[in-house]
Amino acid sequence: MKTYDLYGFKTDSLMDAKFSVEKALRIHLCAHENLNAGDYFRLDNKDGENFILKKNFDPYEEEVIEDDFQDYTVLFYVNRTVREGEIENMLIASIPGIQLLRRKKL
Repeated sequence: MKTYDLYGFKTDSLMDAKFSVEKALRIHLCAHENLNAGDYFRLDNKDGENFILKKNFDPYEEEVIEDDFQDYTVLFYVNRTVREGEIENMLIASIPGIQLLRRKKL
């Protein structure tokens, strides 16, 4: 069973969040651009895990992406992981203010 986690930051700086996540998880997120969704960072690893870091605002639609979490301006998605506990511990221990917002097992 794979887990899909969503974390939130209350910072306006996508770059600050990127550096914090990279340091905490010892990964490198690559910059991507999407005309509809704006700039974001992503990493797909060989085990099928997928990490996405982006603003909680869709500039094309001019609306919040995760409406239930409007107070969080930057979102970090951890998709298709089996190491949710390990990742959560690393993030919480290293990044002040990061919050686990949602966890789904599929």
